Amino acid sequence: DALPIWLVAYSNGMSVSRDYKRKKDLKTIEVALQLYYQINKSYPQMPEALSTDTQPWIPGLAPEFISALPVDPKNSSSEGYI
Repeated sequence: DALPIWLVAYSNGMSVSRDYKRKKDLKTIEVALQLYYQINKSYPQMPEALSTDTQPWIPGLAPEFISALPVDPKNSSSEGYI
């Protein structure tokens, strides 16, 4: 059985929309990292083990340099892109 054409078009549109949001999120993170660097003269230190339950995936950025760390649009939880 073939998928209806509208379903294929809808799926492709959703994929393009998610990719657009990802690119926008990356630009937002880039700007926040630049601001962080200007003030601290270094980038945030990454934790040895990432655990989104207890700490953000880029510690030190939110809320001072970015309101909240973005999440992948396809991810239904509050986990970051990592």
